[in-house]
Amino acid sequence: MIKDLSFTERPAGLDPVELGAEPFLLRSGCFSVIDGDTIWAWATTGKSVFSGDKSREKSFSMRFRSIAAPEKPKRRGTDVILKRSGVDPAWDSAGKKATDLLKTYLDKRALLVEPTGRKDKYGRMLCDLSVVPYSAGEPDLQRAISLEHLLLDQGVVNPFQGETRPQLKPRVASYRPAPS
Repeated sequence: MIKDLSFTERPAGLDPVELGAEPFLLRSGCFSVIDGDTIWAWATTGKSVFSGDKSREKSFSMRFRSIAAPEKPKRRGTDVILKRSGVDPAWDSAGKKATDLLKTYLDKRALLVEPTGRKDKYGRMLCDLSVVPYSAGEPDLQRAISLEHLLLDQGVVNPFQGETRPQLKPRVASYRPAPS
């Protein structure tokens, strides 16, 4: 049974180990792509996670266990001036391409998280992540696809040595719908 954490209370600064090793689901609006290999789950305290409020607090962060994306370029003082003029100085960087592609895959879709029970040195949950499309307004886990596979196939990330690639289609038996 996959638990839907979208409607579960998630405080800011949650230690991801507290979530256990069972797979869970986060619906669109409950998370944001930070870069090509990191996603933040938003805290449910304070403003609604569906309000679109940009001042939300991070509950916990997740990172792919088997891939690494190039870093986004460091920002410079002149970047603001260029952006105001309509020029993105990082438009062709490998890190931006990986980030933009991950955002595209997850746009208006749910996220299936399969934790490993480990964290990296920055406290991010190491996990396998899959994109889950919606059918009739509900996440359709039978159509979930591994984001690691999608990003590797597009050539925007690199595999970690010694880590096995997750399955293309995650093993999902059933799903616990959100409370009504």
